[in-house]
Amino acid sequence: MPLPLIVNQITKRFVAGMGLCQATVQALQRASLIVRPAEVVGVIGPPGSGKSTLLLCAAGLLRPDAGTIWWFERYHDADSCADLVRFVSSMQPTAPAIEQAVEDGAKLIVLDDPAYERPRTERLDGALGRARDAGVSILLSARGRSVAPLCSRVVELVSGRTDAAADLPQRRLPARVAEDAPSLVDPPFGWV
Repeated sequence: MPLPLIVNQITKRFVAGMGLCQATVQALQRASLIVRPAEVVGVIGPPGSGKSTLLLCAAGLLRPDAGTIWWFERYHDADSCADLVRFVSSMQPTAPAIEQAVEDGAKLIVLDDPAYERPRTERLDGALGRARDAGVSILLSARGRSVAPLCSRVVELVSGRTDAAADLPQRRLPARVAEDAPSLVDPPFGWV
């Protein structure tokens, strides 16, 4: 089975203001991660760490300034696989949106901070479990480790950085932040 998502060394910055009154925010700095088939991956970090930016890029809704994103190991363009990827924002009722995405045939669901449904309900747990059982991969973000019980793996994002070495296949290391995350260099086709 192809890997549903490969994020390789992406960078994203935003510029706000006009003329001489501008500020630049580096939202992502060489962030990398892999989502395997039927896996639930949690991206955690404090507010402003780049979680939503990473998820928007992973869903194909925001283009990174640098780096590459591959969907299902063959699509480099998000429009080519739009029917396979679904983005669910924290403003939507999460469990029904997950169930609808599975019914519609999505193979990768990107959930931006479903933790707003506190306390976590049995319906959300059930929807995530049914999606995973149907072979759907899920990438979700949260501010804290409260989502860890829902996830196969948790990746920490701090100041827009992830540790790619902690996310390489066949290595089950705890996520950590690295100043110089190693590059995946080439799309890792055939990994699993």
